[in-house]
Amino acid sequence: MLMVSITCPSTIIDSTGSSDPNQEFLQWTMIDAHLLSCITVTHTPVIYTSVLQFHHCSEVLEKYVKNWISIATPFQDK
Repeated sequence: MLMVSITCPSTIIDSTGSSDPNQEFLQWTMIDAHLLSCITVTHTPVIYTSVLQFHHCSEVLEKYVKNWISIATPFQDK
């Protein structure tokens, strides 16, 4: 399984002493919200309620990985 970690950009750019909104952060937020929507819309009601508490797609994917590891581990020991 390929896992890529992308760090969230800072919310503001403060290079000259003024606080300007970071356009990369705004774009990252929109993409993250879209991915989260795509992920959650494909779930059955039972699974959906278990991931409803998350606000970022990385949180949902982290939960998936932990679940998959706990399910796959007994089979790898054989």
